[in-house]
Amino acid sequence: MSKADLQTRYEALHKECGGSFDALQRSREGLWRSLVRAYLWWRDCQQTPGFLEALYVEQKIGYQATKDNTPNFNPLLRLLFYKPTLSGSERSMISNWNAALVTLHAEFTDNDAAYRTNPEGKLVKLIGDRGGLVQMARKAEQERTQVDEEDLTTKAAKKAITKPPAPDVKRQIQTRALDMMGTLKGTGTVTADVPLRVGTMDLIALLARRMPDGSVVTLGSTSNSEAIRLISEDIAARSVVHLSANLRVILEVLRSQLYPPQSQPRDPVQRAAWRRAVLLDATEFRVSDVPGRTGSKGQRLTSAKKLLIHGADGTLLLSGTKLKSSVVTRCRTKVSLVGKADHVFLRINDRARLEHWLETSEVHVRAVSPAKGLERAAGTEKFTHRLTLKGDKPQADLRMHFYDVKKKATLPTSFQATFKFDSFKPDWSCEVTHAWFGKLREQMLDTWFVKLGEKWQINRANNRLMWLNVSERQISIRFNAVDATKLAADHPMPAGTQWQGGKTTYETQHLSKDIAPVLYNLADAHVTGNIKISGSAHTVLFTYATDMGEFDIAVPAVYVSKKAIVRHEQNFTVLRYG
Repeated sequence: MSKADLQTRYEALHKECGGSFDALQRSREGLWRSLVRAYLWWRDCQQTPGFLEALYVEQKIGYQATKDNTPNFNPLLRLLFYKPTLSGSERSMISNWNAALVTLHAEFTDNDAAYRTNPEGKLVKLIGDRGGLVQMARKAEQERTQVDEEDLTTKAAKKAITKPPAPDVKRQIQTRALDMMGTLKGTGTVTADVPLRVGTMDLIALLARRMPDGSVVTLGSTSNSEAIRLISEDIAARSVVHLSANLRVILEVLRSQLYPPQSQPRDPVQRAAWRRAVLLDATEFRVSDVPGRTGSKGQRLTSAKKLLIHGADGTLLLSGTKLKSSVVTRCRTKVSLVGKADHVFLRINDRARLEHWLETSEVHVRAVSPAKGLERAAGTEKFTHRLTLKGDKPQADLRMHFYDVKKKATLPTSFQATFKFDSFKPDWSCEVTHAWFGKLREQMLDTWFVKLGEKWQINRANNRLMWLNVSERQISIRFNAVDATKLAADHPMPAGTQWQGGKTTYETQHLSKDIAPVLYNLADAHVTGNIKISGSAHTVLFTYATDMGEFDIAVPAVYVSKKAIVRHEQNFTVLRYG
């Protein structure tokens, strides 16, 4: 064949393929827009209960509700695309579209304010930014099925359930909360200029405002039983004093680093993705570094938090795994949970489940077995100890499993960060009351966590860091700045400081996700006495006591390099297993 013939065919094919590609691109974007319009129409249909269901019945489209409270868009798609029955390839295609719409729904629900204008255009652009429908569906499936890489104690670790409590459990939580109200001590008194109506439960719900001078003005009251139940539930969610000592001390350690639930995505799939992307740090280890594991394209292991219990000195330790530096909480308990020769850790997924129950206050409706310490397992079990949280039905029981650290000592990733508490020599220190942290949360952190620290906002450059500036009479917290040289919002708190070094001011910068939750949660700690704050150029340390034991929380400072934000490792070390 001559070159002229080949050139002629090339020109014809070039025109044909270019046209086909343009048509495919227009068709693909047209499909995205149709699906977005279908989703927005579905949202409007939710305002008229039963409307869509009647259409499904009319078109003989059957469907099942999902198990995780996410919408099922399969019947909607079959309705709009005239597919009451599906072939094999069509079923796969509709399934991918459904998964993509579930992702759109989670994004829209978590960021509804961003979609108040031009929602159609923004959602279509989101599909393109996420790589199209197939990529969105594939990523959503990976997020649903991905197991916790840190949990190497079981062959098939299941992801912790993050669904909200069922309605009957929710009612039990409220009932338990109301019972607790009768035993709580008052936090203060208020006066009212008008008579207050008391409800049948002998309780009143007050709405009040704190004035600039610190006084509290009552705006109104209600005796509505449902309002009182909801307020009681919120109060109970922050109290663990009524739980058995073995469970309570574990919860107090976990809560010291817990990210506020109101600042996390509400959708379970989105929340799991957010935690992996924001809260978990990538380590220097890869999946393939673990014997028997193969990683995709050198996928790195992430650093989940691990709760360690050391029987010899009755210590509980919570810190990041496979890292040399992280936030470290240590509790020296009054009564050890295990024997002096035992050294165990709580399974990662059980820790995550327990944290979720703590966030939803579902833990308050569980009886604990055993009542003291941990139950030793039979010799045939892989775990050595367990603690059972019993529900109203046997299938509602949650068994938390604890494993001997020595059995994992051969793995290269079997270590976690710890801090040299006993040898730490601070440059400055001060003591503040428990109310100091309450005022800090009320005046600054409540607002920060629902704005700058909410969901993906904390990943932005101006929200990633917080600065602690310590002077003779106050501690200032600076935030909302890209770097130390630019102006930022500043919140000063009075504090009388003592100096061990020669300087009169100190400033350290910290990851917001490290220090903000610690400051926030200290307002809910049931402390006895004051809280000591001390620090150096590399660490800030919080020391306090509860009736469970003595607590220390070490938060590393960071330095910013050209490529990354790095935690300081001075005073931190690694605790090897075995």
